[in-house]
Amino acid sequence: MIKNNTIFNLLENNKILFNYDIKSKIESGIVLQGWEVKSFFYKKVDISNCYIKIKNNEAFLINSIFNPISNISNIDSCITNRNRKLLLNKDEIYKLYIKSKIKGFAIVVLSIYFKNSFIKLNIGIAKGINKYDKRENIKNREWDRKKLYILKKSNKNY
Repeated sequence: MIKNNTIFNLLENNKILFNYDIKSKIESGIVLQGWEVKSFFYKKVDISNCYIKIKNNEAFLINSIFNPISNISNIDSCITNRNRKLLLNKDEIYKLYIKSKIKGFAIVVLSIYFKNSFIKLNIGIAKGINKYDKRENIKNREWDRKKLYILKKSNKNY
């Protein structure tokens, strides 16, 4: 039996963490149709290129792809790449709008998960990273791995 406070992290966008520096995070609900919920549970969702746009004081998820399952009867009427409305407070929408107008900032989806019988999005206000910074991160990560390897090797000798 599933408890009420369980969180199932079904989809993560790992590419975002490499291309952006996350400044803050917001949890949001999403308006989905029935077949989209089923395709979400079967992991037939692509969030790698999606972003969030504010229109008329409402937030929308743009460019997300929900592929329908093959056993749906009206598969022709399913729109896979439609804009999906996000459920946010006015204050949260205003905060996202202000941050999105600053040059270099973007509103991106970090992950989609299942929490307390609702499907939620983890939204990040992010700033783009230069190629130089990406290379620097890779060098630091490789150096950390090398240090751990050297430490393990030196501990085995004693």
